[in-house]
Amino acid sequence: TNVIFWQIASTQLSSESDFKNASSLLGGKYIKYSSDGSDVDSVLALIEKNFKNDEQSDNARYEDGGYLLLPALFLLLLFWARKGFVAQLWRRA
Repeated sequence: TNVIFWQIASTQLSSESDFKNASSLLGGKYIKYSSDGSDVDSVLALIEKNFKNDEQSDNARYEDGGYLLLPALFLLLLFWARKGFVAQLWRRA
């Protein structure tokens, strides 16, 4: 479950059945507000569990491919820094 429906508003302001219906439709987990703080513990436990499951399932490392764009960027900057280049572009337009 990646979606947590945490009813932190009072039952007079929000409907418990609406939260339960939404969580069942999205395959999430419904957590009801409690004054003793057990709801916070439940949410934290679910978050920890989801992060651990996600780390185990994602073995691919992030790879930044932006280095391939650097030569094109430097070439563009060289033309931009050339004296009168912007003025030449302006006259052609």
